[in-house]
Amino acid sequence: MGTGHHGNSQSFYELVVATDVTSDSIATSPSLTAGSGAPSSTKPNGSLYLRTNGSTYQMKSDAWNIMEGQGDFGATGLTTDVIAESTAGAGVTISMPDNDSVGFAVKEAANAYIICVTTNAAESVDVAKNLNATAGLDVSGAAFTVDSQAITQLTSGQVTFAGNVDAASGLDISGAALTIDSQAITQLTSGQVTFAGNVDATSGLDVSGASLTVASGQVLTTNTINETTATNGVTVDGLLLKDCDPLSDRWIVATIAVADV
Repeated sequence: MGTGHHGNSQSFYELVVATDVTSDSIATSPSLTAGSGAPSSTKPNGSLYLRTNGSTYQMKSDAWNIMEGQGDFGATGLTTDVIAESTAGAGVTISMPDNDSVGFAVKEAANAYIICVTTNAAESVDVAKNLNATAGLDVSGAAFTVDSQAITQLTSGQVTFAGNVDAASGLDISGAALTIDSQAITQLTSGQVTFAGNVDATSGLDVSGASLTVASGQVLTTNTINETTATNGVTVDGLLLKDCDPLSDRWIVATIAVADV
């Protein structure tokens, strides 16, 4: 049954689907209306509203829900629960326009939460708010890039890297030791390596290419001078020292320059 209202500047038509033509039945039966803006007036549940931008709305649980297309309730928001799969088990498919800076967006008013960018050669899914991945975050196919932000681990737990860690701006470790398991520490280019604490080299310390320098006021302590050949020893300020073996004819040999006497 159709009802209509004619005014000086506009006309409004409404189609009511009813089982009889009583006034009570018409007032409580679903209706079909159309307009250019979003629906606002309350209708009986089951009513449909056809918007001129191609969107279809359904009154369900006393609220308008968009069924397809685009909708906008302005500051009042928009609720929908009628997106359904077309085939059992097929899931829901949302088609987005190609080559668009905002192919699909999830927003609260002007605040964006998720934006799907379909710009050719720059496609991406942008998460504008915090991402809380309580079940983990798997990244594959390309690098995980953090732009001018920190990666922070708030609580204990093992952080594992199967590949190389390239710390171009340094590596700071505090609270516990840096443990290297059966691997070498290699410095490829020049530069000072500084240890504020003791260096415990239980398997030896090899120095090549330059001298081992002990700063003034510090002591280099050794129990044994073990020269590599019979004629060599250790020279300290011009004094040549060799081991003394009391059970053989080898004794300390010292050569002192005349100027040092």
